[in-house]
Amino acid sequence: MSLKTKLQPLIELALQEDFAAIGDVTSQAIIPMQSTICASSTAKASGVIAGLEAVALVYQQLDPTVSVRTYVEDGAQVSAGTV
Repeated sequence: MSLKTKLQPLIELALQEDFAAIGDVTSQAIIPMQSTICASSTAKASGVIAGLEAVALVYQQLDPTVSVRTYVEDGAQVSAGTV
């Protein structure tokens, strides 16, 4: 069984809890639907990267057209400030 198959029910449950039936009201109020968003995550402390595939699955559940680009791999050692 693939990681996607295993995680999909959990992702759906978490998103349902967060967005309910009406979605994220604040985002809907301030971000136009046609917007293109670019974001990054920065390590607050040194550590080991884990869960990148899960991150991509969550974003793709929200929008199937989303593109997730990573600059490190799962298992990589990173220092604080690594993007």
